[in-house]
Amino acid sequence: ILLECDGRDWSRFPEQAKHAADAGLDGILVTDWRPISDQAGEPLFALPEDPAQRDALRAAVEQCHTLGAKVVLSIGIEPASQLRPAYEQLRDFVCEDRWGVLETIAGWNPPATHVQSLAGAERRVVLNPGVPAYRAILAEQMAALASIGADGIHVARFFGRTLDFNPKTQTTPDRAAWEGGLKTLAAMREAGRRHNPGFVVLTDDSFDGLGACVDACGGGPMEHGPTETAYPKWRKMIRLSDPAKVEAIDGTDLTCATVVLAPKSGFEAVNEPEWQTLIQRLRAGMNTHSSS
Repeated sequence: ILLECDGRDWSRFPEQAKHAADAGLDGILVTDWRPISDQAGEPLFALPEDPAQRDALRAAVEQCHTLGAKVVLSIGIEPASQLRPAYEQLRDFVCEDRWGVLETIAGWNPPATHVQSLAGAERRVVLNPGVPAYRAILAEQMAALASIGADGIHVARFFGRTLDFNPKTQTTPDRAAWEGGLKTLAAMREAGRRHNPGFVVLTDDSFDGLGACVDACGGGPMEHGPTETAYPKWRKMIRLSDPAKVEAIDGTDLTCATVVLAPKSGFEAVNEPEWQTLIQRLRAGMNTHSSS
């Protein structure tokens, strides 16, 4: 069971980890932890170039471990801004249609004012992490995250367009996104485990074949659903933001589940009675046979 926390201030990691540990949770899932905004359109996850920043991140993770809490960092392959310097590195990984037209989507630069939010729109390109060269970059970056103590990653957004005709995928358009993406997730996990054998990859996504290369994937609570029946060992990922909706997990097999708690009122809420009741029910369900 993980507690979702805002990661923009690394100095608060230990405080967040202590709340998680005190509440009987296994660790924290940290969002927005990169020095640049997740909305900046630069889906690269290298450690900070500044040694002081890199050491600060490593120290924050180590303090969490001292408190008995794991640290999972959230990432996402967001559409890339063509205005960012990193686009020169990313341009070969853009999804293309059969005529070579780039796949684009509307995006906005993070605004500082309301006026900037109205004028900051741009066309951003959709990337395919299944491109072998991009796979190598992501795997190397996961290895670096694991080397400073990260216990895993949570992938919020990943796969490219259904049919990708970019020749650099080195496969057919119908396999470029799903098969290439699965290979990349597997490579990311393998790279992380070279530094941390317990390194995990979690995702909210639900995709054919995904269970073979991640440690938990989307699906959410369901009572005796067909997918759960067909795949009894399905390692599902469940996100809960309201303890009042505890009945949503009734009848759901939790023995192979990873649960993320995301209190709307902030991470401190997990020590309140309502959340503690939910956590106890989750633990009871996870321990029915064998916990995961």
